[in-house]
Amino acid sequence: MTTAKRIQYHRYGGPEVLRLEDFRPARPGPGEVLIRVKAAAANPMDRKIRNGEMKMLTGWKFPRGLGHDFAGVVVAVGDGVTRLGVGDEVLGGTGLKAAGAFAEMVVAEEKAVVTKPPNLSWEEAAAIPVVGLTAFQALVNTGELQAGQAVFIHGCLGGVGRSAAQIALARGASVGGSCRDTAAHDARGLGINPIVDFDFDATKLAKRFDIVLDTAGTLPIGAAQALLKPGGRIIDINPTPAKFARSALPGPYRVLVGKPPWQTSMRSRRLPRRGCCGCRLRAACRSARRSRRSRSLNAHPRAESSSSRPSDHHPSPMRTSRADPAGK
Repeated sequence: MTTAKRIQYHRYGGPEVLRLEDFRPARPGPGEVLIRVKAAAANPMDRKIRNGEMKMLTGWKFPRGLGHDFAGVVVAVGDGVTRLGVGDEVLGGTGLKAAGAFAEMVVAEEKAVVTKPPNLSWEEAAAIPVVGLTAFQALVNTGELQAGQAVFIHGCLGGVGRSAAQIALARGASVGGSCRDTAAHDARGLGINPIVDFDFDATKLAKRFDIVLDTAGTLPIGAAQALLKPGGRIIDINPTPAKFARSALPGPYRVLVGKPPWQTSMRSRRLPRRGCCGCRLRAACRSARRSRRSRSLNAHPRAESSSSRPSDHHPSPMRTSRADPAGK
């Protein structure tokens, strides 16, 4: 197969490790499709992966392509592909280890690719996969969202926040959220009410919400618990070893890593033996499981933590534009 261009890196690090280089796209294997990329989108996750913050999940194989979300045209299909064909306009995402959407060509599993609605531009289509799927899994799969419930979204104007607000409203829930004061008009336009600044007093909204979704990963656990109704759920989409351990404890807090729906749950996946914090994470989770078993015989403890001021996270649909991890 002929060579193509992509943005890739040969070691984890800052923006300086990125290179625009030739690479040889793989032939699509069974269940895979090869796509000529028309647009790709940047997510905060891409920066974290490039920095090596998720190396326990992404591994150590280099060179590694950048980016996961894309929109484009199918140019070849592997054995067993039945739903898509050459020439189809599609959108989708690569696997966490595969990556490589910031390229002229990318290979992805057919299961991770859908036909692009004709009324969406390439850029609009590329901005959907990670944020849309993460929002859906957080609210519907993990949060078990029901009509008539109330949802609070911390960082309601980021990519996941905007998607979650629309999903919740479409399912008959009410939505409140936090954002910058200067962006409150945009939040109202989405139908969000009440709207508060990031540095809000949670006691003024005490026990009003069935689901608290922390898209920025910076909502103090005490504030989240104050917002929550009895029996509600707190969902954090920014994983760290400490958060995984807290999520294993009894209580309302859960940490979520957005993933393709056919993949197994993070809880059933074996943790890698290599990585900057894999050993700490395994030890933390083992300790949390032991604590959970022993404490379940007695009281139900409350998870505790603290955090700092967040920022909105906006994925930037891209052709050749620069990613904006902070979403400003």
